[in-house]
Parts: sequence; structure tokens; C-alpha cells
Amino acid sequence: MKNRTENQTWRSVLFSIGWIAAMISAAAGICSWVDPFPLLSDGGGGSRLNPLETWTLMAGISAGFATFILGAFGKRVSRVLLVLLGPLLIVFNILGWLGSHR
Repeated sequence: MKNRTENQTWRSVLFSIGWIAAMISAAAGICSWVDPFPLLSDGGGGSRLNPLETWTLMAGISAGFATFILGAFGKRVSRVLLVLLGPLLIVFNILGWLGSHR
């Protein structure tokens, strides 16, 4: 039979990973808002989107989703905060990506 402290340890580790995922998602969103990736030349006089932009978007959305899921392992107010922060970070990343495609 598992003791209570072992369950609490796993719970706090997963919750801490959720906070780290939130920071990664926020950094990806800030990257797309503050310094959008430049267009690349396609060699024929045109331009194409930078693949780093798409990778940053996917990292931000994935980390925001992980924040939402792992927030459930917290306690009290911190749980609610992290669960609500996940979808906000996803929207923040999508709006940053859309803003760089004007």
C-alpha cells in the first residue's frame, strides 16, 4: 500500500512540470509577438514562411495544453490558476502567430 507522502510527491512534481510548461508557452508566445520571424527567400524572387515560426507555434500550443492538463495536480487556488492559464497561453500563442502574418 502506498503512503500519502509518496502520492503528494508525484502530485507536486507533475504540478511543477505544469509551471515549467507554462513558462515555455509564454516564452514561445512572447517570441512570436516581439520579434516575428522574417520571411525566407524561395530563390525565385518570392518569399515563404520561416519554418521556425510554425515550430514555435506548435511548442507554445503544446506547452499550453500541458499546462492545462498538469494544472489539475495542484491544490486550491494554484490549481485553478494553472488550469485557466493553459487556454489563455494557447490563445496568446495563436494571436501572436496570426499577428505576424499581416
